[in-house]
Amino acid sequence: MRVTACFLVMVVHSTEPFYLGGDGTLVLTDTDAFWVSVMEGIARCCVPLFVIVSSYLQFPIHYSTREFFRRRAIRILVPMLVWTVVYALVWGEPAANFKGLLLNFNYAAGHLWFVYMLCGLYLIMPLLSPWADKVSRRELEVYLGIWIVTLLFPFIGRRQAAVRH
Repeated sequence: MRVTACFLVMVVHSTEPFYLGGDGTLVLTDTDAFWVSVMEGIARCCVPLFVIVSSYLQFPIHYSTREFFRRRAIRILVPMLVWTVVYALVWGEPAANFKGLLLNFNYAAGHLWFVYMLCGLYLIMPLLSPWADKVSRRELEVYLGIWIVTLLFPFIGRRQAAVRH
């Protein structure tokens, strides 16, 4: 699954220039646009696939919270910090980039957004892990079903607002 997700990330990044433009990467025909859209549409599942695989392999946590965070810090935080510093030094004004890092992520490294998302998931996993160990499969399915329905609320609200106008 991780190999598939890695391949799909490469497909996404290789098709993005067709939408963003650049030297020799513009969509020239409707046929090109169609096939780029198909490839891009199929490959966009790469980030959710990474999240699902990472969560499935690590959840529920079967070792101490301290050990969990130690492992994650080595694998996630250290590379994130290194690359954030590299991007802050290389793109734009380094002083402004480092000043901005105090309150937000580095905009020059905006494509590292998923690392911040992973850090948020890792922070909540130790809290949910004891519950996941004790809950029955049926209770978990009901909980996930309720959660999925609540994800639709913003779209339902937009639909109702569009119908009124």
